[in-house]
Amino acid sequence: MKQLTVCINDRANPNQPSCTGRGGGEVLAKRFEQEIAASGWSIEVKRFKCLGRCDEGPVLKLSPGGPFIYQVHPDDLDETLKQIEIFLA
Repeated sequence: MKQLTVCINDRANPNQPSCTGRGGGEVLAKRFEQEIAASGWSIEVKRFKCLGRCDEGPVLKLSPGGPFIYQVHPDDLDETLKQIEIFLA
């Protein structure tokens, strides 16, 4: 099954970037779960503590073999949803 992995890293130090600190994390994962359920797509949303791209967050990864998607925000998902739809095709 294809997966959308959402970084949920939230660093304790506010001077270090993290996906949750930039508006992603659990909020973003829940938004994608809602959008994917509404679309009927066959892709699972997974959460991962850190995808190692903190300076480019919030970060997602499409698997297997898909791209990283950077700077994704819960209030602006249209472009990312298009990328997911293409990945699933």
